[in-house]
Amino acid sequence: MRILIVEDDIKLAKNLQSLLTREGYVVHLAHDGMQAWESAYVENYNLIVLDINLPKMDG
Repeated sequence: MRILIVEDDIKLAKNLQSLLTREGYVVHLAHDGMQAWESAYVENYNLIVLDINLPKMDG
């Protein structure tokens, strides 16, 4: 399963990525709305975990 985590708190995002990767998931990170938009446009994700208050573009 491919997951995109969109979170501007980098420490929190990396902790979530680490936990989910250990469980066997493929996890990509984006730290602002524009990065998330670009990643979702290029890649296919099964799940997107989206913070609602993001820099550059809200979730």
